[in-house]
Amino acid sequence: MLDFTDVGLASTYKQSMPVLERKFIELIDHLSASGSGVNLVEIADGLLQRETAQLIDSETFRSSIDAVIFAANDAMGAAMGVSHLRARDFNVVAVTGRLTRSPLAVREAQRATGLPVLGIAELSDLDTASRLLGLDPELRDQPFVEATAAWPVPAPEVDLTETADVNNDVGNDDFPEYSFVGSDELVEMNAHQQ
Repeated sequence: MLDFTDVGLASTYKQSMPVLERKFIELIDHLSASGSGVNLVEIADGLLQRETAQLIDSETFRSSIDAVIFAANDAMGAAMGVSHLRARDFNVVAVTGRLTRSPLAVREAQRATGLPVLGIAELSDLDTASRLLGLDPELRDQPFVEATAAWPVPAPEVDLTETADVNNDVGNDDFPEYSFVGSDELVEMNAHQQ
C-alpha cells in the first residue's frame, strides 16, 4: 500500500495539478513495477473537495482508472456521486460505504444508480471483485509470485564507522538509567521477545 507521502507529499492540499498528476503516476508506476496486476486507488475527501475535483477532471487520472466502486454515506450521496462520475466518463461498477448499514438505503441506492451495492463481505469475495472489475479468471487463478517491492527505494549504503558512538558520546556514564540501543541490538531484543 502506498500513499502520496511515499512520493514526497505530506498532503495533497493546495498542490498544483501537474504535481498531483506526476505523483499519482509515480505511485501507479511503483505498484506496477512491484508486480501488481491490479492497482486499487482510493480517492478521499469527497468529489467536491478542490484537489479531488481537479484530479477526477484530469485526463491523466481518468485514463489510468478502469473501474470505480463509489463509497457513499447515504442513497442521495450515492446517486449524486455516481451521476457526477458518470458525467466525467468514469466506469462506475458498484456502490459501497456506510449506506450498506441500512437495508432501506441499499435499496434506494440500487434503484437510483442501477448498480449493485456491496458490503464488506461482497467486496472481500474474489469472484465478485473479479466479475465487477472485469478481471480474466485465468489471471486471477495464477499462482502468486512474490515480486521485489518497488517501494520504498532502498537507501544507499552508508559507512557508519565514522559516526559518533552514541553510548560513549552522550555521557551514558553520567545517566546510567538511560541506555541507547543500536538497531542490531533492537532486532535481537525483538527476536528474543517473540
